[in-house]
Amino acid sequence: MSYLFKVFSIALLGASFLILSGCFGSGSKPEVEAASKKQNALEVETLLSQSVFLRPALPGERSMYIRFTSTADKPVDLEGLQKQLAERFRAKGFRITSPENANFMLQINVLSISKTTKSLTKEAVTNGFGAAVAVANAAIGPAGQVVGTAAQSATNVFFKDYYFNMVTDILITERIPRINQLKGEPSEEAKWKESPTRALSSAKDTNANQDECIDNLEENLLRVLNGLF
Repeated sequence: MSYLFKVFSIALLGASFLILSGCFGSGSKPEVEAASKKQNALEVETLLSQSVFLRPALPGERSMYIRFTSTADKPVDLEGLQKQLAERFRAKGFRITSPENANFMLQINVLSISKTTKSLTKEAVTNGFGAAVAVANAAIGPAGQVVGTAAQSATNVFFKDYYFNMVTDILITERIPRINQLKGEPSEEAKWKESPTRALSSAKDTNANQDECIDNLEENLLRVLNGLF
């Protein structure tokens, strides 16, 4: 009986060890997977403060003037952005020309590029075209890494969400030909219609890299601008 009792005790101890090992293993594995998934989770979107509706343009009317400017305190590759946007519009059949020869004028001014908070992210687009921009900057360390002012645990650092915003005011001006009431044809006179809006390009990342986020913000903005026509 003592021999059987010893065998049974050893078997019971081994089973208990396996169960406990499984519990600890199943508890730690999802945390590692969650950290690896969230660490590289970059979410980028661009919202407009209001919709823009433009009249359908005939092939002969597809002429456009584009002007990119910036009043942001961070460097913006204006020449590169304007060139990329012009190439996209040429692919859609538009001719890039001077203001006096254009039927559409697209003026874009980058107001700010900043590391901010979720609440200010929503406020930036709600205020609309021409409104002041609320900015909450944080210190940027080497390689664009965001540096916090308070000490955080390793877990908080891994799971901290950062927001980068690029706020842009957009003014689209389109030439509306006036119809000659006698002949039913467009007259030489034309009026201009302005359609202002504000674009908020927002990037949410866990371990935010400034340069990477700005590249994604610019690409997202170009896609939205191209989609307006």
